[in-house]
Amino acid sequence: MFSYLVITLLWTIVLINWKLFRDPIYPGFLQSAIWAICATALVSISSDFYPIHEYTWLLVLIGVICFSMGSLLATTRHRPFRQANKPGIIPQRLIIRLLLIVLIGFLPIVMFQAYQFMHSWISENPFVNLRYAISDKTGGDGYGIKAYLIPLAFFIANIQLIRYLSLKDKRELFVTFICIVIAFIYGLLSSGRGVIFSFVLSQIVILLTLRRVSAAQAGILLCVIGATLFVGLGMLTNKMPSVMGGVRGEMIGNTLKAYFLSSIPALDQLITKGSNYDGGIHTFRSILAILKAIGAYIQVPPLVWKFTSVPYSTNLYTVYSPYFEDYGLLVLPLFQVFFGLTHGFLYRKATVKGPRPVYVFLFSIFMFALITQFALDSYFSLLSTWIQYIVYSGLFLVAFAVNAKQAR
Repeated sequence: MFSYLVITLLWTIVLINWKLFRDPIYPGFLQSAIWAICATALVSISSDFYPIHEYTWLLVLIGVICFSMGSLLATTRHRPFRQANKPGIIPQRLIIRLLLIVLIGFLPIVMFQAYQFMHSWISENPFVNLRYAISDKTGGDGYGIKAYLIPLAFFIANIQLIRYLSLKDKRELFVTFICIVIAFIYGLLSSGRGVIFSFVLSQIVILLTLRRVSAAQAGILLCVIGATLFVGLGMLTNKMPSVMGGVRGEMIGNTLKAYFLSSIPALDQLITKGSNYDGGIHTFRSILAILKAIGAYIQVPPLVWKFTSVPYSTNLYTVYSPYFEDYGLLVLPLFQVFFGLTHGFLYRKATVKGPRPVYVFLFSIFMFALITQFALDSYFSLLSTWIQYIVYSGLFLVAFAVNAKQAR
């Protein structure tokens, strides 16, 4: 069968990418491994899903090849530093403290608004009410401008972790703990598992990039925290089945299939249906949303896609969905080349001896988009979030940074 040939080629690419650097955080290796694992798992239980056409499997294969090419081009002649590492330039202590005070000061206000959301809708589950209130389904603005505090909290926690790893000061450890707790609370108030997971992932990737934990330790930690978030928050928001305080194994299995394996069959249905050639409204949704917020009379497509049956109900269509709807099938590999170049460039800059913290941070925070390629697009769909991180990085990791030796 064609799918088995694709799987064989995917694992061959994984092996080639591994031999290039033998580094588990090398983008080409990670991206190819994730797609290979998903494809293998999907084919192993293919009878549970609708048949997938050969052109969809071919797209998956070409996408992995193109991403690997982009990643390879960006890392040519690179030799990653493999020992315990630390940036020579670190964020200023005063800036971090001031921003932390701002986050703590606004936290009661955001918590009070979240409390109002929890008790202002028709569901008996307060977490479902919160989730619904801050989504774009209601037509409201959720937290409004205060929503920008969430990525700011994640940013502060990450750069404080980088600062601590550079100085190893007990006082910095305490501040790091406070920053992480505050960021986690803001993440919980967003009610999204993906939002919190992106923060946890970025913290672990920072530790990996600076060679402070092994790949095995990071993998175990990520699996434990990820499973806890997936099941725990899923049950709170009625996204995980529970019966009499317990959880049915079969229903959990179906939920896992819907979340982690249904996206490729859903993409197949999308491709079979055909592209609308919308000309960029999905790709540049964030920009359209900003224009609408300031008064422009334009329609903005919803961030959450419609559900389809594969036969499991899902609204995940892999990373390709917005670009396919906007531009059709032929340009999709070009996006993967661009993504590979971007991740490869950041990897190259973040894994040298004494890297600049701006590259360590951006490499770690963009990892969420890479890890979730198999399920959804987190690149242009979250463009406004990435712009915020880039602006913060320019201000607080470039303009307001000091030499590590001077900070002692």
